[in-house]
Amino acid sequence: MAAGGNLAAEPGAEVKETAIIRNVGGTVRSTDVLATDSVRIEYIRRDSEGDFRWHFRNPQMCLFWFQEGAKMLCATISGKPVEKAFYGSDNFVLYPADVEINGEWTTGRKVDYAVVFFPADLVKAHLSKAVDKPMLAFRDVWLAESLNELWGQVANGAKTDHETASVWALKAMARLSYRLEDGNPTVGCDDAAMAVWQIRKLQAHIEDYLACKLTTDELAEVIGISRRHFTRVFTRTFATSPHRYLTERRINRAVTLLSETNMTVSEIALETGFGNSQHFASAFKGATGRTASRVRLDAHQARGLDAVA
Repeated sequence: MAAGGNLAAEPGAEVKETAIIRNVGGTVRSTDVLATDSVRIEYIRRDSEGDFRWHFRNPQMCLFWFQEGAKMLCATISGKPVEKAFYGSDNFVLYPADVEINGEWTTGRKVDYAVVFFPADLVKAHLSKAVDKPMLAFRDVWLAESLNELWGQVANGAKTDHETASVWALKAMARLSYRLEDGNPTVGCDDAAMAVWQIRKLQAHIEDYLACKLTTDELAEVIGISRRHFTRVFTRTFATSPHRYLTERRINRAVTLLSETNMTVSEIALETGFGNSQHFASAFKGATGRTASRVRLDAHQARGLDAVA
């Protein structure tokens, strides 16, 4: 992993290397980089006068996440004019390999974004279908949360190992595959996905009641929509089913409790909503590939502590 360093082109400077074009306006404030064999992620913060030039092409498929500041893209993409507004959480863009984008962004005074470069062999092996045109202004809660978490680790100088980056890249392939198979990956300001307030309210409720049995009816009621509509809109928003999302959150909570507390495995099973230690052990091993005892032992050894069974 490498962190720091300004790898983005300065305003007015164009870089071309075997079909690579990277000419981006504004003034770079900082650049953090996570680079492994499986993926490269650049986190870039720019100052802007309200708009800047954007001329970009790369031989790898690229995913952009505009965390802050992006408002409107007016450009020519592969020779076709495109004008696309970005609202709220609809702030992801996926560019196929070797597609040229030339135009301007309308922005705020600060533009913070991440760009993920996916190696061709990873895309070929794990993406369900070829990306033949850009996906503009779509949302994905997991991608946003996980990229933000990785950004925090890189910016703070924390070491992100190859395995963690590889797992993230494979999960990202799965999320993007879902959107490609869905046939309507670009989610705009309509009822095809949850509003930001619904996402926040639902996530808060889930985190508060992970120890309880959460039903689809209950979750739908939290954000004021029907059960049938909830399942569809949840899957579009989170790119996974409610059941899988709940299991993922419970496993993440369990990892934290195993690593940071002396609660027994049976207590953690109840605290995370699995009901009993047998169900918990099976779900945990299936999700992480490791036993709960192994995770606890590794975490405690790293901290120089004695593990508790």
